[in-house]
Amino acid sequence: FHQMYPEVQLYFENHNQYELIKRLNQNLLDVCFTFSGLIPDTKNLFFHKLFDVEKYIVYSSLLNPVPADQASASDFINDIFYCVGDESNSEILDFLLNYCQDYHLYPKVKIVPNIESVMTNVEFGNGATIVDGLTQFNESERIRKIRIHPDHIFSSVWMNPTITPEITVLNTFLENTYKAE
Repeated sequence: FHQMYPEVQLYFENHNQYELIKRLNQNLLDVCFTFSGLIPDTKNLFFHKLFDVEKYIVYSSLLNPVPADQASASDFINDIFYCVGDESNSEILDFLLNYCQDYHLYPKVKIVPNIESVMTNVEFGNGATIVDGLTQFNESERIRKIRIHPDHIFSSVWMNPTITPEITVLNTFLENTYKAE
């Protein structure tokens, strides 16, 4: 991207959706990338769909010996679901509980500080998690995943009601790059 558009400077930061909104509101970010549906749809935020991303329930054979090709979301009804966040932020807990209801899951939720903590707990059979197809983690022979629907919608999000030329260029570049894959 930088070779094609040297006038556009990209800096990358990784934040949860609440921090992204805060940074957009404080004009610390011009644009961010996240999944539509993970950020509340408000009048001051503008979304542009870039591409679909697969979604999975990830679990360990220590938690549930059912092979991934025979498992379904209902197999995890009574399990703990791990997610990344700040335990003092009740919005994350509420969001995950509402999110899981779409799959008829009403899990016990355990919030941990990072994806490494999530995946370590999952691998040792302490619970399951829901991840997107962009999340990278070390897979072992115990880790299994089942695809769930609908897919996530990966979007660019910005505050200004007038889209800048730089955001348009970036959106087009990302759409074309991921269509090719």
